[in-house]
Amino acid sequence: MHRWGVIDIGSSAVKAALFEVDGDSPPRFLHESDPVATGLGRGLTPGGPLDAEAVARSLDALTAFDGEIRERGGRLRVVLATEALRLARDRERFLEAAKGRVEGRVSVVCIDAAMEARYAFQSAHVAFPDLAPGSLIVDPGGSSLDLCRSPTGRVEDLRSLSLPFGMNHLMAVAPPERADGRLNAHDLARLRATSEEALRPLTRWLDEQDGLGSPLVATSGAALAAAGVKRRLASSARVERIPLSQGALVTTEDLERMVEECHDLGAGTRRALHPCLSRSRAPIFVHGTLALGEVLRAADVTSCRVNAFGMKLGALLDAPSHEKSPEI
Repeated sequence: MHRWGVIDIGSSAVKAALFEVDGDSPPRFLHESDPVATGLGRGLTPGGPLDAEAVARSLDALTAFDGEIRERGGRLRVVLATEALRLARDRERFLEAAKGRVEGRVSVVCIDAAMEARYAFQSAHVAFPDLAPGSLIVDPGGSSLDLCRSPTGRVEDLRSLSLPFGMNHLMAVAPPERADGRLNAHDLARLRATSEEALRPLTRWLDEQDGLGSPLVATSGAALAAAGVKRRLASSARVERIPLSQGALVTTEDLERMVEECHDLGAGTRRALHPCLSRSRAPIFVHGTLALGEVLRAADVTSCRVNAFGMKLGALLDAPSHEKSPEI
């Protein structure tokens, strides 16, 4: 048996997970660290430069997570960067700096949207072996919404779509810093209108494939937070929430109830009411919950299953052979 770590440098946060690999068996989740909010993609426009402070936070998080993986007896397998790096004109400079932080021991790659969708697809099919062919896999991130489905259930037939819609876009509409995360009726209306406009291509895409109403799997921080609230989890530690949230069924009614209950509460009050919300998630909980509900509506479904493992599991499945991993 071996232990492999994967680090995801996202547009909002850096995340790290550790899995156990034993031959041809599916990887088994061991640990996920609490994300470090970095805001790497916040305010970034296509072709624009990355914010220097956000870069520093992201690189420091990479160094810390690499050390933590080694302390837990694992070895870092791959470092992935997503939409923020795809947009930035100084992408290569960041990737070189990141490679230096891990001393060139592993690949540090900026994956395209199609590969991100592939990883989410592979993760969902390992997490849910009974997943029906044609199911829609949705991965809402900080700066993009990545979706995919395969009519046959095979990765060779995978079709994907990436939309410029994510938490960073919603925070620009209603900045969480303005009122400690509180949102009024006007804010909610603007967020819904922004979401509806951004998600029209999703509805058209699914309609063209006769995919409206297909079973939906969501994998994101917003989906994980909603699952934790649905299951009334008492801890905000990600390593505890992930196995307890895995497979949760979240409905549009659940999401609307969460928005109604929490939109006019400050972040601290939200955490007191729902201890599973982390300090970084609580101010944007309503943003993400509302957006997830709008995604379900655009896809013409009333519920989703939550894959708490995210695309990191799928990335590990695509990594090269595990011959040099430290044995447990």
